[in-house]
Amino acid sequence: MSQRAINQDLVDLTISYGVALPDGKVVLDKKAIKQLMEATASLQQIAQRAFEKGGLVVVVDGGDLITTYRLDSYQKGKRRKNMGLNR
Repeated sequence: MSQRAINQDLVDLTISYGVALPDGKVVLDKKAIKQLMEATASLQQIAQRAFEKGGLVVVVDGGDLITTYRLDSYQKGKRRKNMGLNR
């Protein structure tokens, strides 16, 4: 399809997020593209906040949320050293 300036990335996008019709076509219209762009912009903002926190840890047990904390908030070696346990 490169002769139509439609590369594989666009084909994959349409197949992943488009609507499959009974006649074998998959359609990704402007409305759906706009919704996808808004959703990914929101996801990018959330990812940026997680990045600024240095990463996150979520502890779950059987699907139940137990706790969450920043990835860099717990430094096992540093804590042991402060407690005099690091040999």
